[in-house]
Amino acid sequence: VHDAARAEEFSSMLQELRNLVDVVEIQFDDKGMYLQTMDSSHVLLLEIVLPHYWFDVYEVPTPICIALQTGLLQKIFKIREKNMWLDWKVADNDVLMVKYYDKGCCPPPKYEFALPLLDVSLGMLNIPEQDHDVQLKFKSSVFAECIDKLNKFGGDTVIFKIAELQSSVLMYTSGALMESSTMTVDATRDTEEFLVTAGLDLSISVSLKYMKDIVSFQRIADCITLGIT
Repeated sequence: VHDAARAEEFSSMLQELRNLVDVVEIQFDDKGMYLQTMDSSHVLLLEIVLPHYWFDVYEVPTPICIALQTGLLQKIFKIREKNMWLDWKVADNDVLMVKYYDKGCCPPPKYEFALPLLDVSLGMLNIPEQDHDVQLKFKSSVFAECIDKLNKFGGDTVIFKIAELQSSVLMYTSGALMESSTMTVDATRDTEEFLVTAGLDLSISVSLKYMKDIVSFQRIADCITLGIT
């Protein structure tokens, strides 16, 4: 990845994996990079798809699947400096070489790492396409700020109340110290897209912990889309 901004996105998305799992499996083939993982409670499922043309250089002679420790990945990405571009290469199928270069500079790299590949096979789930009763789109930073405010107030659960007739989106939580204390966020004006089945009024509750895990990936995309069935 020669573009420093994309290298930053790539680093950000893989760093955050440490908050979900200890080991991650990544597939590479002629179409691109694919990652699928699930948190330890088997509730939150994450998929990352990067097509081959997203990378400046992408060479995969034969499909390969590698497993890595996310804690080690997080450490090496924290060492990367903001304007550095990066290079990944699997050597002899048992070591991943990661190299960081200063922007505009040619080899040799400023930092170089060798990460051992793990001999594990986690398997992948076949996830069918789904139609949603509700589809909401927000700016990632705006939605993350809403979740952050709810988290600071306290409580374990965020409740979404969506009304099609009023085109309204409310999020609220109960305080951790007193059950009768609540905080409500009116996110109606923050929606970039509001698609709801005609006449639908919906109220669902989601663990605030999982919402925090989701918005931790906010830096990799300008917008976040919520699909509710």
